[in-house]
Amino acid sequence: MKLKPEQGVTQISLENATEIIADRGLPNLIQLVNEGDNTSEHSVIVAWGDFEHKFTGFSWGYGGEGPRGLAKFFQMVGLHRRIPTSIIGKLPSTHPGLLLALARDGWLVEFAYEGADKLDGVFETIEGPVKTPEST
Repeated sequence: MKLKPEQGVTQISLENATEIIADRGLPNLIQLVNEGDNTSEHSVIVAWGDFEHKFTGFSWGYGGEGPRGLAKFFQMVGLHRRIPTSIIGKLPSTHPGLLLALARDGWLVEFAYEGADKLDGVFETIEGPVKTPEST
């Protein structure tokens, strides 16, 4: 598996995702991370068992290329069945993070997020049973 340096380029993140998924299958953990105050500091850390990759070309909170790339990535791993693409645009760009845990068949089994007060109503459209921090 040969991955390219992403340097924040969405298309390269998508190419790397395609390469990793072909080699490793579906991931089991996806974490959206905001390491600063703007969208240039967004990254998506994805784990496939003991292998982890940090995608720097994906983003959220606006209608640009980065969020469209994240929506395509969600489609690649089957999350579009559970999380509508519109959620990506609704997450505030300054949101500190979101953690998604997936089953081996790609179904979302758990999610957790910081700054819940800023996300009122955002996750009401997630379908089906999910285990949330409040229900444990």
